[in-house]
Amino acid sequence: MNRLWASAIALRLMKVVLAASGLVVLWLGLAKLDDAGAFVAVVESHGLVPADAVQPLSSLFIAIEIFCGALILWCSLGAASRASWGAAALTALCLSMTAYAMMLVVRPPPEAVPCGCAGGGALVESWAPIMARNAWLTTGAAVLTLCFVGLGRAKLGRDSDTQGAAGALIGLPSASRLEKSSSVSGSRTS
Repeated sequence: MNRLWASAIALRLMKVVLAASGLVVLWLGLAKLDDAGAFVAVVESHGLVPADAVQPLSSLFIAIEIFCGALILWCSLGAASRASWGAAALTALCLSMTAYAMMLVVRPPPEAVPCGCAGGGALVESWAPIMARNAWLTTGAAVLTLCFVGLGRAKLGRDSDTQGAAGALIGLPSASRLEKSSSVSGSRTS
């Protein structure tokens, strides 16, 4: 029973982390929307996007970020299987930002320019720390996704006897172990 209780606590904590992440993503998107012209200028200053595509791609990114933030929040309110979709959206968003930062490491702007994470921002001279931060965020989001998938599979009874990497990360017993423990405890009470 203690492992089930620990799994329930882990699920709640993971949902809080997912909801907080969704709020941050939503806030970042709304901050960009609030001053869309500044964000367009920042993307243009990076020099990675052709001039005629800067405006539509910047607007598209703002819309995607706001949508992902809302989706992540909505998914955090559901079952583990639904939360896994929100965590996957967070992972995809973080991965795209890591790839963009990696392109800025490979082909940096000629002079220091703002990051654009929250609209404008401080001038960035080296993009390697931003790429590293984004890579860590991507890794964290991917682990969160795996944990939600493991919990969702366990609740649906779809995990195998080996429990999988996701369940092992949070100490989740496999479904067959849960069944065995409940049948053992049921036979003790008989």
